[in-house]
Amino acid sequence: MVLSLAVVLASVFGFQAGAGTTDTVGAPTSFIEITAAPGDTLWSLATRMADGGDVRALVDEIASVNSLATAELQAGQKVRIPLD
Repeated sequence: MVLSLAVVLASVFGFQAGAGTTDTVGAPTSFIEITAAPGDTLWSLATRMADGGDVRALVDEIASVNSLATAELQAGQKVRIPLD
């Protein structure tokens, strides 16, 4: 009996845990694709593209979009840069 009550309570709380969440899709992001030149890094690209914005945030976003683990790039590597 106690076990049945525990299972019912766990399922009720489990269903309520996600009740306030919504699956909204943000506005589509546009990208430009840049071919890295010798010596380019995510920091150098972000500095050129940030247009006075937060360079660190743009570096993080570029790394995420391109699934990059480091800020180093290879010459000729294609990099997508989000335009927000």
